[in-house]
Amino acid sequence: MTQEDTQLVARKASTPATSYVDGHGNPMKLTLDSIRELFNVPDATDAEVALFIRVCEGQKLNPFLRELYLIKYDAKSAASIVTGKDTFTQRAETHPHYDGFSAGTIVNRKGVLVEEIGSFIAPGDVLVGGWFEGRRKDWSKPFKHRCMLSEFNKGQSTWRQMAATMIRKVAIVQGLRDMFPKLFVGLYDPAEMRDVAVTSDGLPVEVNQPNVIGTVEPNDTYIEVIDLGKCPVHDVEWRESRGSQGTFMSHKMDEGGY
Repeated sequence: MTQEDTQLVARKASTPATSYVDGHGNPMKLTLDSIRELFNVPDATDAEVALFIRVCEGQKLNPFLRELYLIKYDAKSAASIVTGKDTFTQRAETHPHYDGFSAGTIVNRKGVLVEEIGSFIAPGDVLVGGWFEGRRKDWSKPFKHRCMLSEFNKGQSTWRQMAATMIRKVAIVQGLRDMFPKLFVGLYDPAEMRDVAVTSDGLPVEVNQPNVIGTVEPNDTYIEVIDLGKCPVHDVEWRESRGSQGTFMSHKMDEGGY
């Protein structure tokens, strides 16, 4: 056994599991290695994984249900801890003081800033941001939050094709985090993180390999292929292929294909 192997065995033996009960009543038992394997992030440091586990425990989240993600694309990049909008909205609904919210886009319409409901943009409008208005039963006035498109637009095709939906989502998760700080401390949506690639469904791209995510089935019939623009970490283009056997992400490696 090499010195490296000996150190690895010693580390595993000295790293206890973290046990807790998640928000659904499920008993959880997380270790550094189980999280590395779950998210395929062998380059994540002990400190990065330990922080992820502490957030899971503190927020009672279940990483096996993808309520929280640990993303690290390579050894040089820092790890990111992200969740999804549904985790934000579902958790907010459980708070006894939650009383609903409204959200939408902010557009420049002939020189006038207009707040539209939802993700609507009229022909000729220029999208500039998103807005959120939330209500708590113990607050006398609603809480209002606005965010700028220029601070979050990553230039990927998800943002190019669905900018209104994406910036509205950013406004929602930031607004809910400001309204319920204890409920969402340490939780961020991938749309807020510039170093995390996002699929057309708004979910983070889970990858640590530069070539392919998932397994492309040779007999699959692709229904839709979406170019996602530049990968935020690697100097190559992304493509998302939706087929009858699943959704697959891949890098464009050369002019001959993906």
